[in-house]
Amino acid sequence: QQLWKLCSQHLRVEELSALQLLACILYILPAEQDHWGLGVVRVALIRQSFSLAPTLEPMMVHHCTNRLVEHFETHSSRSTTRNHLLQLSRLLAKTTGVGRAVSVCLLWGVIFSAANVNLDLHQYRDLSELHPLLMHVPVETFGLNRLEQVLYSVAMLLHLLLCCPDVGEFLRSGYPSWYFRILPADVARIRGWLDHALTFQTRKGFATERLQTSLQYLQEKSVSYCPQCRAPEVGHGSASKPECVLGRIRK
Repeated sequence: QQLWKLCSQHLRVEELSALQLLACILYILPAEQDHWGLGVVRVALIRQSFSLAPTLEPMMVHHCTNRLVEHFETHSSRSTTRNHLLQLSRLLAKTTGVGRAVSVCLLWGVIFSAANVNLDLHQYRDLSELHPLLMHVPVETFGLNRLEQVLYSVAMLLHLLLCCPDVGEFLRSGYPSWYFRILPADVARIRGWLDHALTFQTRKGFATERLQTSLQYLQEKSVSYCPQCRAPEVGHGSASKPECVLGRIRK
C-alpha cells in the first residue's frame, strides 16, 4: 500500500528509480514466497511505476537500467542475475515507452556480458554493432542454456527495435531512426554467426529456432524492419492482422 501511495506522488529521478527497483524486486520473488497471492498486484505495480517516468531521455533510461543491473549483480550470482534481468526485460517490454527502453538496454547488457565487453552506458545502439559484439562471445565454451540466453536476447532485441509500433514516440524524443532498422548485410552477418555458434551444439532450443526464423524472414523479405507492425492500419475491415514473425520470441 505504501508503494502504491508513492505512485501518486511527484518523485525525483532518484526516488522514481528506487520505486521501480523495489517493484522489480517484489516481482522477482519466487511464487512460493508470495503468501498473499499478490502476483497480479506486483505486475500492476511495475507497470504503474514505469508509467510515471515523464520522458524517454537517454540518461534517465540509463539510470533506471543501471539501478536494476547493479542491484542484482550485487545480490545474486551471475547466472541468477542473467535470469532475473531477462525475466524483467520480458515484462518491461509490455509496459510503457520507458519500460521498453529499459528492456532494450537490459538485453544489450546481457549480450555485452556474454561477450566479456565492458559496458559503461546503458543506451540504445545501432544494430550494426550487434555482429561485432557477438563475435566476442566464446560460443565454443557455452552450453546450450547459456547460448540460449544470448540468442533469446538477440531475438528479443530485434523484435523490440524492428517492430516498435510506437516508434514515433521515440523519434520525437530524439532517438535516431537508424536505431529501429537493420541493414540486410548485418542480417546476413548475424545469421552466419548463428550458424557457426550452432556447430558447437548437438540440439536446438526455443530461442535458437525463433532467432533462425526471424533472421530468415528478414533476409527473405529484404526488409529493414517489421512491415506488419510498422505498417499503418488500412481500413477498418474485419480481416485479422498477419502474425508478427519477429514477435514469436515472446511465446
